[in-house]
Amino acid sequence: MAKPTSRNNNVDQKAFVHQRKPKLKSSAPLADSSSKINKRIRDIKRTLAKPDVSLKVKVGSERRLIQLKYLFGERKIDEREKEMAVKYHGLKHIERKKATRKLRKIRQSIEQTQDETELAKLNEQLKEALVDEAYIQHFPKTMPYAALYASDDDGRKSTSKKQEIREQIQKAMDNGDAFDDLQQEYRQQWRATLIKQGVIEDATPMMVEDNEPSDQTETAAADSELKDDFFE
Repeated sequence: MAKPTSRNNNVDQKAFVHQRKPKLKSSAPLADSSSKINKRIRDIKRTLAKPDVSLKVKVGSERRLIQLKYLFGERKIDEREKEMAVKYHGLKHIERKKATRKLRKIRQSIEQTQDETELAKLNEQLKEALVDEAYIQHFPKTMPYAALYASDDDGRKSTSKKQEIREQIQKAMDNGDAFDDLQQEYRQQWRATLIKQGVIEDATPMMVEDNEPSDQTETAAADSELKDDFFE
């Protein structure tokens, strides 16, 4: 008995072969780690310590050194945020579920309530519950998380700090969800702490004029000096 044949003998067999999808390249380069930036800082300091360094290279290197010191601080702050996120992930997840249930319950009550007085009370509770939700989501990333639904015996200092941050969250909501400004404020506070501890050097954004030196000749000359240091 003859085997059935395909009606279309011109079918391209390659069409049935699994083709790997090309990997998409990210448009933004990955940020350097604090250790890599610190190495670049040491390289530039070695260049500046050379007795025969030219004035052009010195100016360009000093400018880049300030930039790198600031970036090093930014990476250290990023590391702090990541540490706090990992440490309090479980607690925030539990509190987020509690806040969601609370909001759902209040909204259901609002839908079922006809009494105007009771409705006004529920709307106030809704506002408070929305602040609670925002508190969990936008709590300052550099700070140890202060549990929203913790017991009252956490201590006066903890309760005071929690209330302060909650008020800041509510203010950010009133100002049109200005949570980025709040996070930036706490990043700067942590930068000041790191400077005080001697972990990073003081290099404020005002000292950083540009992301890169404007004179390309300065950059090339400074890079040449750094390469010389590397191979010495």
